[in-house]
Amino acid sequence: MELTKEQIQYIDHRLENEGVKYWDIRIEILDHVVSDVEKRMDNEESFDDAIKNSFIFLGHNGNFDDLLKSRQKLYQRLNNKSFLKEFKLFFTSFKSVFSYMLIILICYLFQDERLIIKILIASSLSAFTLVTVFSLVHSKKVFKSASLLANFNFLSISLTLLNCFIFFPRVFMDIDKLPNEYLALVVVIIYPFFYVSYINFFKGYKKINASYLKLIKE
Repeated sequence: MELTKEQIQYIDHRLENEGVKYWDIRIEILDHVVSDVEKRMDNEESFDDAIKNSFIFLGHNGNFDDLLKSRQKLYQRLNNKSFLKEFKLFFTSFKSVFSYMLIILICYLFQDERLIIKILIASSLSAFTLVTVFSLVHSKKVFKSASLLANFNFLSISLTLLNCFIFFPRVFMDIDKLPNEYLALVVVIIYPFFYVSYINFFKGYKKINASYLKLIKE
């Protein structure tokens, strides 16, 4: 028995009310529940009983907390694999390798020019700033998506790495002014992480956005 649009929306609202706040996880669960409810109704279960039994089959015990935790861990693992794949691609793609060599060359030639090194660091930070602003503008998609939130966290880790390089010597080694050569080395080290995190985020967004557009049309 095929469910009506109103019945599917009812299940979707039930899932949201049960705490399934991430829409990408909700799409996945909704697809499973709809198929399961249709099969159960073919076996002469009522619509309400079919939903109840389908929820129980998924591990519902007043909430979907356990299921949500397992799906979030899965998305994190998938994102880890995606990040590692992009990181390997960074060192094999002509475009990314060329840009990296250019950064290294600039750092080498202008390591005595503190302003240029600061501009390069600021450029790396601009990637995080751009993604943050983009995420705030599209907050319903990004911060309510388990997959995109995992991607965003990777970029945050890159920022944390930069902060460690900048503040560790000042806090623990009492170095007030970091040498230009050190800052140039920091740029060379952090550039791949910001580059890969940036690319990985927008590739993930492009993929997940298709699912979001499908969701809001239904």
